[in-house]
Amino acid sequence: MTAAARRNTFVTIQKPNPETTVDAYGQPVAPDEQDRFVLHSTQWAAMTTQGSPLWQRLGITRAETSHVLRFLNCAETRAIVPTMRLVIDGRPLEVLAAYDLDNSGQEIQVECRASA
Repeated sequence: MTAAARRNTFVTIQKPNPETTVDAYGQPVAPDEQDRFVLHSTQWAAMTTQGSPLWQRLGITRAETSHVLRFLNCAETRAIVPTMRLVIDGRPLEVLAAYDLDNSGQEIQVECRASA
């Protein structure tokens, strides 16, 4: 299976709305939940859920990680930071970390957890 064939999850990447204000903890505050984030880009990704015992046993990701997504490296995916969120099928995921796992410059791995 090619790398492109594994990228079968359509992901909406959202960034905080620059017009919102922040509270004392640095979290965005907006009148409506829908206004807190705006579109950054849409990308295809390969998704793995954290439920795998192998991932947990090897300690590959953080304990609070629920999903790991791998994107092709591009300007939009390199810009992913923990203040952003990903939306898959209407379900928001909070970004915990985004990095080039093996420094190859080909893929960006993003660790997420399900938002409440």
